[in-house]
Amino acid sequence: CPTGLITSDSRITCDLCQAGQYANVSVCIDCEVGRYAPVPLSGECFSCGKGQKTIKVLAATECTRCDAGTWSGFESWNCTACTAGKSSASGQGSCTVCLAGTYASTEGLSTCANCDILGAGYTSAEGSSTCAQCRAGYYYSVDETCEPCMSGSECNTEGGATQRALPVGRGYWRIAETSVDVLQCPIKAACAGGSNFTDGGNGYCAKGHVGPLCQVCDSENYYFNPDKERCDECDTVE
Repeated sequence: CPTGLITSDSRITCDLCQAGQYANVSVCIDCEVGRYAPVPLSGECFSCGKGQKTIKVLAATECTRCDAGTWSGFESWNCTACTAGKSSASGQGSCTVCLAGTYASTEGLSTCANCDILGAGYTSAEGSSTCAQCRAGYYYSVDETCEPCMSGSECNTEGGATQRALPVGRGYWRIAETSVDVLQCPIKAACAGGSNFTDGGNGYCAKGHVGPLCQVCDSENYYFNPDKERCDECDTVE
């Protein structure tokens, strides 16, 4: 029998299969998952490629492109939404991870938005659903906003500075890990700086120094050396 026709029970005539089916000798078989037949076919149905869908699970008659924001693999009957942090144009076999500095806040988006739309200073890591990092020169606040770094701080790393771990320069100190006031130390050598706020601010102090603005020598093991303007260990007295 010609393509799309099957042999009748009497083997005298040929019967016509329907669209969405293929003829296999004397039987009309529905197209399998991810396959389609716009007209009755013989032997097998057409495969639906990546980035396409048949819509119907079985006996599909057409194969259409996936919508933007979705994707599909080879021989699929439906398309899957891209997860947050990814996007896709129409007819894609996979989703694209958002580049650093962009984001996709929800699933099913066709493009990743630029963090700049939120204001100056915002950025993100690759594959992000939010812009929860800040560009160099800004820090990420406890209010989840990017704020310009103040004098005495060192926000030179892209995406690295936060209010709780704000890096301060040598000779500077903070009274609390969420404080936005960066204070200059009267004894510059006493304050090592850094981003390690611990023990009431002692994490900013150079060795042997403690207390507010690191002005106190640590216990009885150190003394203040006026010539060097720093606290030295007692056993180093010359």
